Amino acid sequence: AELMFNTSIYPISVGSTFLRFGDNRYESLPGILSSEGYTSIAIHGDSAEFWNRNRVFPSMGFNKYIAEDNFANIKSGGMGVLDESLFAQSYVEVSQLKRPYYCFIITLTSHMPFEMGADLNILNLPDKDITSNYLQTISYTDKCFGEFFDKLNESGSLENSVLIIYGDHEGIHKYYQTNLPDNGRKIPFIIYVPGLQGMVIDQLGGQVDMMPTLAYLLGIDKNKYINGVMGRNLLGQTPGLAILPDGTVTGEIDDESHVANAQNIADMIIKGNYFNIKQNSQ
Repeated sequence: AELMFNTSIYPISVGSTFLRFGDNRYESLPGILSSEGYTSIAIHGDSAEFWNRNRVFPSMGFNKYIAEDNFANIKSGGMGVLDESLFAQSYVEVSQLKRPYYCFIITLTSHMPFEMGADLNILNLPDKDITSNYLQTISYTDKCFGEFFDKLNESGSLENSVLIIYGDHEGIHKYYQTNLPDNGRKIPFIIYVPGLQGMVIDQLGGQVDMMPTLAYLLGIDKNKYINGVMGRNLLGQTPGLAILPDGTVTGEIDDESHVANAQNIADMIIKGNYFNIKQNSQ
């Protein structure tokens, strides 16, 4: 999800792109924003080496990566650093950045195994099972994000900012059996702009579509990214579609042969480090 959001390129079909091709170059969102004068940082409450991010993020164009070892105060639970520590560190980091900046924050507490300690539970639920644990951690993450939002608002930092929230996969996902409703593989993609009238857009899309959509909304010249992305602007006039992990295509297909080859093209781009070759030849 981090790859697709920041590069608009599908991952390789076998294995992990981050682990197998950690030094690849991309025409990424942080790289494009850098050409617009932005500083880009990534923050995650885990060890710097986890999932090879200490190599991937610099290659992807981030100027700085803040991991667990860089946190001033750490409160742990479940999979790692709790989100209250993550957002506290995130506020410290963005408060020190000169505008404009791009801050990519990866939450952790609402990730499996959905354990954080009963003292942090917010909801009064009748059961103590995986469904309840999931709902408690989601509610906790919402609370931590809300406090982060309030701090940005009180400091005036929110006045000229855009907040984007998205998910890396649907809900509690396939590894757990719960009584939660099936959400049909949908994930959140929320764009908050202070003062902008809220609306719901039903255009079908995937995580690869998020980067070109944001680039469009930020007014970036499309010639800087249009030939380096596999996604589409979700606010454009093209039909909406999504390619699922098993290769199934859902939605309106306007170029079936092209879409059918998307995964093969992504494999060639990544295995051949295409964008590194392209940059070196310019």
